[in-house]
Amino acid sequence: MPEPGIQLDGHVRVGSVVGTHGTDGRLRVDPETDSPERFAPGSTLIISEAPYTVAHVTNAAGGQVLIVTVNELTTREQAAALVNQPVLGATDAVPPLPEDTYYHYQLLDMTVVDPTGLELGTLTEVISTGANDVYVVTAEGSELMIPALAYVVLDVDVANARMTVDVPEGIEPRSTVPKVKNKPVRRRTPRPKRPPSAPAASA
Repeated sequence: MPEPGIQLDGHVRVGSVVGTHGTDGRLRVDPETDSPERFAPGSTLIISEAPYTVAHVTNAAGGQVLIVTVNELTTREQAAALVNQPVLGATDAVPPLPEDTYYHYQLLDMTVVDPTGLELGTLTEVISTGANDVYVVTAEGSELMIPALAYVVLDVDVANARMTVDVPEGIEPRSTVPKVKNKPVRRRTPRPKRPPSAPAASA
């Protein structure tokens, strides 16, 4: 799973704090990286714009969650203050990838064009699926879901933040403009008219 996105200059998101563990300041972290050395003892993590040094890490929930002990936290209350915060690691510690493979943070905010140079929008999200990633390309009032396949993604220019794609037939932009619901017209049921009163008979 590629790194999802840069949060601070020189850093990339590698996970998020999803809870606490025990009463001694341990963090439950959802990792968002394929590089386990990100959480190795001695490594530095940035959480809520402050540095924390990893002292110990163990797996939980079948490896889907990490229990991370850092030197700077000693109480449950301190750890709880960091819940729901992103966990960042240094960008220069990102291991190199094979050719034509990219980290998510390298792709986000790229301008996406078709083979003729027509601008389709901005790559705003990368969705990881079981088969392949899907790139969400957002334009004004619409978004396009593009599969990250070799025959679809023709060129990725990281230096110029530009991606060229050949959108497969059948994939169309979908509107992101909320539909205005027309309020139903309330019709009043007419009340039955009372027949006029009969004139009183003369005595």
